[in-house]
Amino acid sequence: GYKMAAVQFTINQNGQIVDALTFQTSEDQKTDKLLIDAVCQMPDWVPASYESGLKVSQTYAFCVGNMESCIINLLNMGVE
Repeated sequence: GYKMAAVQFTINQNGQIVDALTFQTSEDQKTDKLLIDAVCQMPDWVPASYESGLKVSQTYAFCVGNMESCIINLLNMGVE
């Protein structure tokens, strides 16, 4: 199986991707760079907002690879 890798990033109040980093390395520098580059090249998002319309930043994690990895519990995500 493939090792799980995770990239953490934040969508700021303007919908832009900021602070992308490797949360869980694939242990392959080229793969980690490819994942970071892919996340950073995504188009702008619709930012999170409250019912009042106040826009806020929100952090996400993009995971690829073996979703049965024990690291999945650190991300508070369930495996389906």
